[in-house]
Amino acid sequence: PEGFVAEVLAQVDGNKDAPIALICRTGNRTTQVQRELEARGFTKVYNVKEGMVGSGAGPGWLKRGLPVDPCKQC
Repeated sequence: PEGFVAEVLAQVDGNKDAPIALICRTGNRTTQVQRELEARGFTKVYNVKEGMVGSGAGPGWLKRGLPVDPCKQC
C-alpha cells in the first residue's frame, strides 16, 4: 500500500483534502482502499460502491451509461 498511497499523494500534489473518487469492478476493493487512505489522513475519499459492473449497491457505472475514457497510462 505504501507505493499506492505515495502515488495518490503525488497525483493530488500532497493535498490530503483533495477529492478522490475510487471505483473498481464491484466496489469491494475500493472500500478497503478508502479506509486505508482515510486512516492516512485523506479527508475526501469517495467510493463508488456499486463499481463498474454492479453489485448489491446498484447496477454499476456501465449499466447506468456513465462516461468511460480509456486509460492513457495503463
